[in-house]
Amino acid sequence: MNLRAGILIVFCLVAKLAQGQTGFFMLLDKSSPCTTPVLSLDKNREYCITPEPIIEEKEFTISSNIGFNLPHTEKYFNLKLSAKALSVWKLLARNMSDKLVFVVEGRAVGFFSGGRIEGQTISISGKADTDDIDWVYTKLKERASK
Repeated sequence: MNLRAGILIVFCLVAKLAQGQTGFFMLLDKSSPCTTPVLSLDKNREYCITPEPIIEEKEFTISSNIGFNLPHTEKYFNLKLSAKALSVWKLLARNMSDKLVFVVEGRAVGFFSGGRIEGQTISISGKADTDDIDWVYTKLKERASK
């Protein structure tokens, strides 16, 4: 095997790591080659993320059912962060110039940049007239039951 083939195999292995992952990742600048690309939920955009999550899936749980805001323009559900995840989130919120990407089963489904959270809960929301929030909620519930 030549060096070029070895590099291609390593690149493919690293790129596949993000495909099934779920967690909060740092969004990376796409000016350099991306080793862990993820697609948006609608598959129209590609983002570059860190190879490993900043906040792992085991550090948060769904803490509500899907609800609607009062004008019924958005659906949402809440995630409860563990104490460890909350500590990481607060540290990043104080010092964050970059965004966190919420990835579910290898799809970029949400973005966060700084911002305070009340207690240990963050809200995941999206347009009420799409199935995006339902997909995210269902996938997280399925993963939690395994």
